Amino acid sequence: MLEVIPVLDLMNSMAVSGKSGNRDTYTPLNSIFASDSDPISIANNLKINGAKQVYIADLDLIEKKGHNLNKIKMINTVLPVMLDSGIRNLESFDFFLRICK
Repeated sequence: MLEVIPVLDLMNSMAVSGKSGNRDTYTPLNSIFASDSDPISIANNLKINGAKQVYIADLDLIEKKGHNLNKIKMINTVLPVMLDSGIRNLESFDFFLRICK
């Protein structure tokens, strides 16, 4: 069985779309799953449409320019989140295990 796992990139509290890792050019995500780029609305509609989990890259956290952890925690109440947070060491791994529960 093949499972499709939706992916959201978060930047400045919104879902964004971009190419080739050039994050300065990323724009708010246009999706059939929501009328705007609010990641919580998108997650709710993904769940309604059968998603069982979502992969989220917190681009702000990866770039050390802030974080979107509050939004991610809210999304995790809708769908289980696989988080890409740019973990750099064991201490940050432990922190994310605790914060994302």
